[in-house]
Formats: sequence, structure tokens, C-alpha cells
Amino acid sequence: MADHGAMDQATLNRHPATLGRTTLLHLPDGLGLDIVSVTDQYWEHQTEHDELANGRVLSIFEYTATWTWWERHPVGDEFVHIIAGKVDFELDDGQDRRTLQLTAGQGAIVPQGVWHRAVLDVPSTLMFVTPTPARTEHRTIT
Repeated sequence: MADHGAMDQATLNRHPATLGRTTLLHLPDGLGLDIVSVTDQYWEHQTEHDELANGRVLSIFEYTATWTWWERHPVGDEFVHIIAGKVDFELDDGQDRRTLQLTAGQGAIVPQGVWHRAVLDVPSTLMFVTPTPARTEHRTIT
């Protein structure tokens, strides 16, 4: 008979998690996983959170309108996956601008340092796998 002690501790004692605006998944360096509860203020204090110091963060957000900002990740590539809806993902690398038209089930890699934003015609749900340390930079639409 197998020893399920590790599974009891790691799986059975945890509550199911619903990823969204208040819960994210941290994929630290190595092979572990951590579920992290967050608030809107969480992102304003990025340097105070150990889980934003290494690995990657998987998050899911629902949007009803086009982003009013550009963002980029100077420390690594980001993966964006459309769970529901349709998004025109605009990319700006400083030399060229292009648009990726993504629908539910599709995704794309946003290269390190490339400015990007989501343009929506319909409400959409997006999943992000974002590099850490979380040093996301923002700029206004020009």
C-alpha cells in the first residue's frame, strides 16, 4: 500500500482555488507551486512580496474595455492566452507596431521588453504567465 502522507499534506489539506482577480498561482524557480490570495493593492507593493521575486506568476483577469495603458516586462517573456472573448493584442518594440488578433483558445508570447496592450470589442478573459521579479512598467497611450 502506498504512503499518501505527502499528498495528504500538499493536496488534501488545501481548499480548491479559483484563479482570478483575487487569486494567482506562483510558479517559483524549481518545480513547486503556490496559490496566493491578493487584493487590488497587492500590485502597488510588488517589492514586498516574496513570490514576486522569482519564477513566474500565472493570473487570470476579466476585462470589459480596452486597456488605457501600455505595459512591458523588462525581465522576461510573458505568455498571454485568451480563455474567452476576442482581443487585438498590440505590440510595440520601439521600431515597429503590430497587432495580433487572438480568439478564445489562442495565445502568444510577448517578448521581453516589448510594450503591449489589449484592445477589446467584447468582454474577454485572459490568462497571463508573467515573469518575475515582477517589474512591470506602464506608460500612457500616445
